[in-house]
Amino acid sequence: MSCPATGIKDFPIQNNATITPTLNESIFEPSTLEVQWATRGTVPAFQQNYLTEGIYNSGEQTTTLRLRGNSYTLKIVKLADPQHKSLLPDTDKSLCLGEIVMVFESAAALTEKFVFLCIPILNKASTSLSPYLESIRLDRLPGRPISLSDLLPNSKKYISYATCLHQVISNKTNPVQAAVLVFTGGLSYPEAQFKDVLKKTKIAAQLGPLFDGLMPKTNAALFLIATEADYKNYLRYSELTTTSSNTTGGKRIDSTDSYKCVPLNPDETVKNNRLVIDTDKGVPLSQVLKDKKDEQGEAKITPGMVERMIAVVLGTAAGIFILSIFAYIFSLVTSENADPAWPWLMERTRDLMPMIFVSMVVGIIGFLIGFFTNTT
Repeated sequence: MSCPATGIKDFPIQNNATITPTLNESIFEPSTLEVQWATRGTVPAFQQNYLTEGIYNSGEQTTTLRLRGNSYTLKIVKLADPQHKSLLPDTDKSLCLGEIVMVFESAAALTEKFVFLCIPILNKASTSLSPYLESIRLDRLPGRPISLSDLLPNSKKYISYATCLHQVISNKTNPVQAAVLVFTGGLSYPEAQFKDVLKKTKIAAQLGPLFDGLMPKTNAALFLIATEADYKNYLRYSELTTTSSNTTGGKRIDSTDSYKCVPLNPDETVKNNRLVIDTDKGVPLSQVLKDKKDEQGEAKITPGMVERMIAVVLGTAAGIFILSIFAYIFSLVTSENADPAWPWLMERTRDLMPMIFVSMVVGIIGFLIGFFTNTT
């Protein structure tokens, strides 16, 4: 079995047709793509030019997608040289710095075994830089968990095409079908910051083999879209409309380094009836928990603890004193040698003494039990 004689047999492809909004609208079709993005509470890193996602992710969550009724699981995320500049608008082609390539695989799909999500990175200023790339560059999270969805451009429109590639497994070459989706809006990210990100890869961001022997280039020359007729024949234009965050078993697992504790000062953080929190300030939650644990471990004596200790000592002493008085009176009343000065009072006291003594003992015991129960 081999790839069909006609059709695209490369990744990426080359386009020479002039792209216009009218041309793209002429090949528009509703999107069947749905993505569930796994969140992460740790800073992403590189293993060469592979990001620690997919098979390199040690977390419990996995990014998945559905395309045309088939389910796919993220395998790798790679930072590569520009692959699809020719599919970008003319004004953006010279601005392309690189491309994020996400490779998804399906074990059940009968035709397209792989799906590639491709995001060109454009040298453009932005009022809101990608939190994902910024986490890599700064080696810290933005004060919240992040996901690969933070790499998506503001425009979710994409060009798609089907291709046939070769996968080498156990020295045997097998043809595999793949769907390629290129977000032509591009992710705006300044070149200076992008160079800082590239330093983290430690190698050139070349495409190379994609995943498990999957070879992207089949022919010596890339497949060429030469005319508008070719463009309409091989490509489709869609827009991603369904996206969500993925969770594991209804649970969300984040690192405490992902959050910061920021004091809430109404005079500073509440503006125009809105809560504005600067996540660059504050203390990481992990540090707050550590300080609390250290404080509990030291078992510091607080003023409140001293006051309670004094109250216990005084209460116990007063109880013993009162009991001693009643015990003395009790001994006088019950003594056979005693000659009571007030016979009527002693008679009455002798009758009430057992009840008073028992009441005092029960009251003091109850006080001590209540106190120690509330302080543990």
